[in-house]
Formats: sequence, structure tokens, C-alpha cells
Amino acid sequence: MTYLPIKCGDYDQLELYCMRANKVAITLDTQTLVGVAKTLENIKGEGEFLVLQERANKQNNKNTAR
Repeated sequence: MTYLPIKCGDYDQLELYCMRANKVAITLDTQTLVGVAKTLENIKGEGEFLVLQERANKQNNKNTAR
């Protein structure tokens, strides 16, 4: 899969979701991830990731979406 950077306006919106700990639903090609927006991570050579925490499991389970 070819890496496509997140558009600046979209990145800003994702940052707000993280700051507010908003519940979000991210739809990918074949699945939808639902959770609380925790943080954005930029991993060198791999890209930008939104870290979600699943609300049902209060431990530190995380899903990542790019």
C-alpha cells in the first residue's frame, strides 16, 4: 500500500478529537474501528497513525488506523 499523508485540515481535526477524547468511528476498506481518540503518532518510514482506545475494554487495548 502506498503511503498518503493526512491532509493538514484533517490532521487538525484529528488532533481536536484526541484533545477532547472524542469517540470516533474510522471506516477502512473492509472494517470499521470504533473507539476513543487518544493520540496521533508519526512513525518514521511508516506514516501517521491515529491511536484509538476501545471503550468496552478499559485496559490499555489500542487499535491503530493509518
